[in-house]
Amino acid sequence: MLQVLVTLSVAAVVGAQICCVPKQWEGVQGNVLAAIQPNDVEPMILSSSYMISYDAINKRVATIESLSSGNFSGTAGVILDYSAGIQYTIQGPKCTRTTLGSFLESCIPSNAHNDGDTYYGAITPLNVTAYSYVRHGFNVLATVTQDTCAPVQEVIYGDYAGNRYMQSVGYSNITPGIKDSSVFMPPAFCDNVPLIHSNLPVFPMA
Repeated sequence: MLQVLVTLSVAAVVGAQICCVPKQWEGVQGNVLAAIQPNDVEPMILSSSYMISYDAINKRVATIESLSSGNFSGTAGVILDYSAGIQYTIQGPKCTRTTLGSFLESCIPSNAHNDGDTYYGAITPLNVTAYSYVRHGFNVLATVTQDTCAPVQEVIYGDYAGNRYMQSVGYSNITPGIKDSSVFMPPAFCDNVPLIHSNLPVFPMA
């Protein structure tokens, strides 16, 4: 089975960095992920769209996601509560609780290569800077705004466990702050769900 890699923002890093995304923001993240195993002819393609709330101050992230791949489609809510060390995944009446590692802010690392400045739009241009770097064996191409380091787009590609992955990510409708903190509160039926201990590796989040 292919393990799906889902990313949420710019690369999670420790130590020096060029810039980090705003401490609190919300927006829409669109993803297209292609993954292929060594003996496959056609890749698995997964499209997804997220409503995302990012809160580095309180070390938490929440998403409401819509997924589609082939004839499959569905929605799910994910809450990453790093202070408690728990990830909640909610699909309808079903809840899964999984252990989480330490929270790492989403940043452009200090060893990233500056690929240049450009802009989007004409009358009121959005000035951005593109960077490239490698994280955990994955190549990352990330574009962020020049004024606040807000994520704009990214491409991540590389190999993991013998499988090849490529992901394209775009961001839109980003606003500062958190409008409703209840998005970080799991439903009551998650309270008594057994906690699953996960050993998943940390991947770059461009």
